[in-house]
Amino acid sequence: MSKATQIMPATRATARAQNTNKTKQEESSLSILQYRHDSPINKVCWNHDSSKLAVGGHDRCVTIYNTRSLSIQKPVLHIFKHDFVVLDLAWSKDSTLLAVCGGGGKGKHVVNEDKTNTFVVVYDMTKYAIYQQFECAAWITTISFSHNSKFFAAAGFDKTLTIYSVAERRIIKEYSFQSTIKTLGWSKDDKYISCGGADCCVTIIKTNKLV
Repeated sequence: MSKATQIMPATRATARAQNTNKTKQEESSLSILQYRHDSPINKVCWNHDSSKLAVGGHDRCVTIYNTRSLSIQKPVLHIFKHDFVVLDLAWSKDSTLLAVCGGGGKGKHVVNEDKTNTFVVVYDMTKYAIYQQFECAAWITTISFSHNSKFFAAAGFDKTLTIYSVAERRIIKEYSFQSTIKTLGWSKDDKYISCGGADCCVTIIKTNKLV
């Protein structure tokens, strides 16, 4: 069995490069890079051509890295700031949309001050602008696009699996459960969606009438 490589944490805002002298000639051969954030990371998510990496966490931000130009300095393309902790991220298949969910504190993106916090936000990544936002009754802990990118699903402490239409920008179906949903996923053909959580059960739902 090979010996595990020990990774030490980065200690400053720029990257820690290992097994290199950090010269310009050697930057292209860096095998390990670290970029320091101010709080724990909850999710890292590559887009589908691996050109961008989205990072979200307790700093209530989503940082977009340009992974085509990795170097000692942080290759940051954009930072989305929220008033809630970011718990999960999902890219659409063509990487034009990025869905963000989370919870904690009053949501920054609130449609109506008299209603519940908004913990689901979808960004148009061609403009780095909000595409749509949705109100939620509780923390949303998991989010995922269908493989055809026509729909995305989200769930969490509201004990509800919610399916949204991307084109229509609205909720098209909700499924209620008895306990918190912690994870979900679509089948490759988008004919099924599965979820599981605190009730120790896996639920599989046919989506053929939706897709």
